[in-house]
Amino acid sequence: MAIYQKALARDHPDVATALNSLAFLHDSLGRYADAEPLYQRSLAIREKALGRDHPNVAQSLNNLALLYGRQGRYADAEPLYQRSLAIREKALGRDHPDVANSLNNLAGLYRIQGRYANAEPLFQRSLAISEKALGRDHPDVALSLNNLAGLYRRQGRYADALPIIRRTLSQGTVDKFHAFPVLFASQVENLVSAAQALADSYEIVQRASASAAANAVSKLAARFAAGTDELAQLVRKDQDLTAEAEALDKNGDCLRL
Repeated sequence: MAIYQKALARDHPDVATALNSLAFLHDSLGRYADAEPLYQRSLAIREKALGRDHPNVAQSLNNLALLYGRQGRYADAEPLYQRSLAIREKALGRDHPDVANSLNNLAGLYRIQGRYANAEPLFQRSLAISEKALGRDHPDVALSLNNLAGLYRRQGRYADALPIIRRTLSQGTVDKFHAFPVLFASQVENLVSAAQALADSYEIVQRASASAAANAVSKLAARFAAGTDELAQLVRKDQDLTAEAEALDKNGDCLRL
């Protein structure tokens, strides 16, 4: 950032990009007070240099809104998300993947506040855009599906959530923190048999365990390759697998906005 400011001037768009990147680092570390003025300055530079309706301005608005949302400052975040969405629709077209991202972000903000009626059509539109633009098997589509399933779960709409859970399960992208409650409640409400709910739940556990085990074994193999000969202690290192599985349980319910 210092090099850009010296070589290009303090209000150059590349300075705004550097500010945005540094702000994102602070934001990721939970240093919100450090991130906010950098995001704000990046936004101001982009508005002045590129115009108020440029897609990069929409990005800055989105990032600042994300910061406010993480702090529970929902009233500050909402108009920024709305303006970011409007800019992207105008500049990129209503069916662009970035528009889907903005819709997902705004819907997520409404969901956090319990404004489910506002969130649902936005999640649905985000999903439709992503499927059309990126294909049914794209990670962004999986994200939209899991977000929509989570919204239905919170409302107790298990008949609506269950088909989504079954689809993401078949695609290997199911979110177990939504899936398990939906499968259990669906069995209670006779939407699915107890045997099928158990089979689906077992498959989810198997996938999660396999992922944790693969990650732990990969790390162990890397240490062995470095010459530490830890394979000789493989039995005692069985705890690695448990630790990895516990980490998945703690971090698996992250919402990407």
